Amino acid sequence: MRKNFNFTLFAILLGGMFCFQSCESEQPAQTPDEVAVDNSKTEDQDERDETVKKIIYSIPSPVEMASLLQKSGVEFDSSILNPVDNSSKYSTAKKQALNLG
Repeated sequence: MRKNFNFTLFAILLGGMFCFQSCESEQPAQTPDEVAVDNSKTEDQDERDETVKKIIYSIPSPVEMASLLQKSGVEFDSSILNPVDNSSKYSTAKKQALNLG
């Protein structure tokens, strides 16, 4: 009986130690300097987002491209088209995209 009591006491103490150990955080508290670094990361991200928006918005839409071609007065020339007989050479999406230009 004494042996059983010692084992139970040991199990309870060991379980309690694991519970208290798991509650302890290993990460140090953030200092104000570290918080400022996190803010600068978001500012950098905002700058990158703005740069990407400028690049994407500078690409003309298909409607704008059609309007530009129409205003330039360029005429259609069917002699520069790829012959229909070559369609079997463009079996993958990559090859089709290259053919399209």
